[in-house]
Amino acid sequence: MLIRNAEGTSKGLWNGFGGKIEEGETPCEGAKRELFEEAGLTMRSITYQGALTAFLSGAVFPSFMLYVFSSKEFTGRIKGDGKSELRWFPLNALPYITLWHDDAVWLPYLLAGRKWVNGHFEYAGDNLLRVAEILPLEVGEDFGEKDKRSVGIL
Repeated sequence: MLIRNAEGTSKGLWNGFGGKIEEGETPCEGAKRELFEEAGLTMRSITYQGALTAFLSGAVFPSFMLYVFSSKEFTGRIKGDGKSELRWFPLNALPYITLWHDDAVWLPYLLAGRKWVNGHFEYAGDNLLRVAEILPLEVGEDFGEKDKRSVGIL
């Protein structure tokens, strides 16, 4: 399921669920809260997938840092927040043209069950991807204990 926001940085784009961490909350708590607020769902399990750093047009420092989580176990009834549109898409028909363009780089890793460590993306303007890099983990490699604790928001 994806969300199309009516406002903010992702206005008009289909996207995963997420947002900013609130004061005093852990990144995992932030990810769970955002999903509940935006879709009415509670994650029963959560898996850290990797981190993304994005630089919007001309930024010297990251415009935002995203930590990606996934889950296959949910409870609750799907309901929107009244400001956004929710929609299920078949995995073979994801609307990549109306997602952030870096999603086409890292999302296939997640959908294929492949682990990755970090993605670095630079934009040159309205969702025009200029630089895209992703560092996949080698077969048999795993995150270290420190990396497992360094989780953030969707």
